[in-house]
Amino acid sequence: MKEHHENRKSHKDHLVITVSALSGSRHFTIKKSVKQAFLASAAVLSVVFVVSLTSNYFHGEQMDRVTAHNELLEKERARLDKVREQLSVELTEQQDLNRSLRDDLDEIEHLLGLHHPDKVNEKKGDLVARMDMAKLTANQEKILHRSVPSGFPIGIYKITSEYGMRRHPVTGRKAMHNGVDLRTRGNVNVYATADGVVRLAKRKDLSGLLIIVQHNFGFESYYAHLSDILVQSGEVVQRGQLLGISGNTGDHSTGPHLHYEVRHLGKALDPMPFLHWELGSNELFAQVKEVQWPSLINLIQKQVMRQTLQLSQQAPSSPATSP
Repeated sequence: MKEHHENRKSHKDHLVITVSALSGSRHFTIKKSVKQAFLASAAVLSVVFVVSLTSNYFHGEQMDRVTAHNELLEKERARLDKVREQLSVELTEQQDLNRSLRDDLDEIEHLLGLHHPDKVNEKKGDLVARMDMAKLTANQEKILHRSVPSGFPIGIYKITSEYGMRRHPVTGRKAMHNGVDLRTRGNVNVYATADGVVRLAKRKDLSGLLIIVQHNFGFESYYAHLSDILVQSGEVVQRGQLLGISGNTGDHSTGPHLHYEVRHLGKALDPMPFLHWELGSNELFAQVKEVQWPSLINLIQKQVMRQTLQLSQQAPSSPATSP
């Protein structure tokens, strides 16, 4: 009995593996400790397999998300490239349009006598101002021409002293000459160079008999050393109207002549561009930079538009006729 029990115990401590084939069966006996190691290894391999499978699954999910995100970024980049190309085309077209506009404006300004030498550093606002200048209609130009001093105030003359620093013919000292001196043969008629109101008509010690005419938009014209005054202070005068007679009055006169000045907002300007300004020759706008011509012209354009609108509203409507 003791031997039989030991055989059974010995049998429990072993694992018997039987392999059957046509040639017969073979039995393999494995100890229980090896069996446990085998099962443990199998369990470990199963865990590793499951972990690896799970890791691969989540890695695949992450790769899919990254791939999808990259595809979205690629689509966005392609869209932005198209937008950039479109903006580049529009910018090129706008630059071509601006060049064409400048070329057309150059031709118009040439016909009008306008000159703008500094076109390299021209800004957008300068181009708009040039366009406003070129849009002057004939009627608007006439209004501007009658409102701003233009042309010579006398018919026969010789320019003996221009605007600028000079040695004064009486004092002998260098001083600023705020106008031009027009020498005459005897006494000649002096005419207003623009529409306006006589602000002053009286004798001054240095200027002799002096007339100051106040014009629109802040302009004034001065007529000095007269021999006679034919208008009164406060009188409304028109361009070409007789104001007085030239002469040789005043402490600073050395002979028969007319001292003529043009001022804007109280500041003396070089009268020469105004003297040579005629309809159709608008070089004055480029030569006299002290005046804000674009805003002045814009005001005239608005005034003409308002007048045109008022006239159209006041015009009587055509009577209805019965058939």
